Amino acid sequence: FRPCGCAWTAWHPNTLVLCATSVLSVACTLLPWLRSYLLFVCSLGVETGTAPAPAVTHEKVDRSTNTKIELYSLDDDTLEFVKVADGPLSDAMIRDDDVMLINAGTRVFVSVGNTAPKQEKAAAMLKASNFIFQNRMDPATPIIRVMKGQTVVGCPQWQQCFAAAA
Repeated sequence: FRPCGCAWTAWHPNTLVLCATSVLSVACTLLPWLRSYLLFVCSLGVETGTAPAPAVTHEKVDRSTNTKIELYSLDDDTLEFVKVADGPLSDAMIRDDDVMLINAGTRVFVSVGNTAPKQEKAAAMLKASNFIFQNRMDPATPIIRVMKGQTVVGCPQWQQCFAAAA
């Protein structure tokens, strides 16, 4: 661009002070280019901005009436939960050298044994959330971590998992 040459334009080796006419000439040069660019983008059918992520749909499963209790063990090699037992559980079924998952329908309990391998302990909660997704459970299903020997107070679902076996 060229400055207008009026008295309000001053040249300095490090600074350039421009008058309003010079600023307007720059803006008038850029606006047609911006307009052309926007028309081009619109002609392609491309929307500017970010599109919202597609909604994830989950199969609706009514787990509130599910009284089936399932016990899973975290496999040492694959780090995947493998079904061990169905039905009422006993305290002896929860091993101290393993990470166990109890599917109580509306809640998932992850029992972490004191002598369980470190890699199982580290992967336990992530694998529990994967379990919920893979079994098409409600994504808001609570995952409750229980350390072996810990007393779970105020959670009737935990007691119901062991009540029938007693």
